[in-house]
Amino acid sequence: MQRNDYPALLHLVIWLALLVVSGTGAYLTLGTLWCVPFFFVYGILYGSCSDSRWHEFGHGTALRTRWINDAAFQLAAFMVFREPTVCGAGATRATIRIRSSLAETPKFLRSGRRHSGPWC
Repeated sequence: MQRNDYPALLHLVIWLALLVVSGTGAYLTLGTLWCVPFFFVYGILYGSCSDSRWHEFGHGTALRTRWINDAAFQLAAFMVFREPTVCGAGATRATIRIRSSLAETPKFLRSGRRHSGPWC
């Protein structure tokens, strides 16, 4: 299966469009009770979705095209108030730590089979 930009790019464009629409609606209805649902939708899209975008774009695997992935990562990092250049080393260390711990794990624990025991 070949990687494709289309699904992730469509998801990104829909997310940004919904942010613009809900933000515009909130601005235009400011001062009335109609602004409450717009701010609710905007807050959900901004607060919760930005963090997951930051995480996935930080891996560099969400989009095939590197520069779009990096631009989306910079935008998401700005939205969640995280420094994008500092996080790369931490992700690399975590990946190395996971891979090294998998190499040291006994094979029967890596097999994915469920074993009976007090931890089940």
